[in-house]
Amino acid sequence: MTPGEPPAPAAAPKTATRPSIAGRAILVLWLLLWAQSIIRLVRHDPGLPSHLLMLARADDEGRRSIAYGEELARFLRFCVQRLPDRATYGLDGVDRDSLDWARAVYFLYPSRLAVHPRFLLVFKDRSFATDGAVRFATLDDDSFILELPHRPAPDGREAGGR
Repeated sequence: MTPGEPPAPAAAPKTATRPSIAGRAILVLWLLLWAQSIIRLVRHDPGLPSHLLMLARADDEGRRSIAYGEELARFLRFCVQRLPDRATYGLDGVDRDSLDWARAVYFLYPSRLAVHPRFLLVFKDRSFATDGAVRFATLDDDSFILELPHRPAPDGREAGGR
């Protein structure tokens, strides 16, 4: 304020606003519905609170093992470590229409799933064999990576090429 200026008008006193009765009723109803849902979940699966606590405390790899299953998560980590960068691969031992298939394809990116791959990832299939393939890396007796023989694709492109 400078000399000669009139003083600023006083601010109106602030009044505390309270939620309306309808707003409070909606809030109470919402809380009751959430409480009922949580109680129903815990009754259905008594181990749920400990499972959620374990999930909250786990690191990324631990969460992935919980979500993917320990064996699939271990196999996918093995494949990421062993596959060359941006390799093309096929996947055997995981149902193509399953969520595990989608998880595997997502986890293995930037390597690409291909019709004519350079590598074949075999998960839990002890009897799997293909002509001319060589074991590239082995996780255990029934989970391994095969390097397939190089052959051009039927359309004349290199195997795995675009």
